[in-house]
Amino acid sequence: MGLYAHYDHAHNHPVNRALHMLAIPTGFSSIFVVWFHPIIAALLIPLAFAMAWVGHFIEGNKPAFLTNSGREPEKTHC
Repeated sequence: MGLYAHYDHAHNHPVNRALHMLAIPTGFSSIFVVWFHPIIAALLIPLAFAMAWVGHFIEGNKPAFLTNSGREPEKTHC
């Protein structure tokens, strides 16, 4: 399964998608808000993560970046 297919599969529930549609711009907005209100900007990032994680809790899965996207892990040689 490709990366986009894995991501799409992990975001099927409409509430999860809606929370992500709010969380992503909230997180990115901290880049601009930091120039005017650094403390508020610092609070926007955990707020964005919280919204996204609540969406995954509602959907019943882990956030996509915490799971293996179907690729084999790289083997290390000792």
